Amino acid sequence: PEISAAFVVPCASVPEAHALLLKVFDSKLRPVALEALDGRLKHIVDGDAFALIGVEGSRPVIDRHYRELKTLAPRRGILEGAVADPLWAALRKLPEALRDFVRLRIGAKPHDLPKLLPSAPLWISAGTGVARADLEPSPELPRRIRQWNENAQAMGGYAVVESAPVGMPERDRLPWGGSGDALMRGLRDLRDPKRLLNPGRVQV
Repeated sequence: PEISAAFVVPCASVPEAHALLLKVFDSKLRPVALEALDGRLKHIVDGDAFALIGVEGSRPVIDRHYRELKTLAPRRGILEGAVADPLWAALRKLPEALRDFVRLRIGAKPHDLPKLLPSAPLWISAGTGVARADLEPSPELPRRIRQWNENAQAMGGYAVVESAPVGMPERDRLPWGGSGDALMRGLRDLRDPKRLLNPGRVQV
């Protein structure tokens, strides 16, 4: 793109940031990223949470977003081009930095997602209706995640484990998704009969 920009809006909480991003989602604007995150990146964005709106295109596209976001988010800041690179890099590195936690991926229709979120450190991609929650490993976690998944399925969504510490006790009991699915088992039998791909993660 000719220009890329990141509009950053400090918020009091992730739900507040997510609510703002849903307003942008419902508008005529077409950003390339709508991310709500807690305060884990305070070394880059100070605050308890923030909303990130990524935009790419020509100068008129950036200027239009600047004007229209003025109404939705008066306290916004803007980082253009290379100035935004540290923020995007920090987001890319975050999963590796949190590898000691169990990462839960929750998916639902964007406006249904808030009803399914646990009280945990959160990262929400508002445009796709996917949230990630980082949970402390514990013996009761498999049962809790299965309950979250049942609640999510009732709304047409899901809640499955995306990653977990390799040495975590009872790691194989975590609901990774796909377990018991005949289609998934058939694909695994066909393409990976020796179960070499993602051992301990793909549970079929």
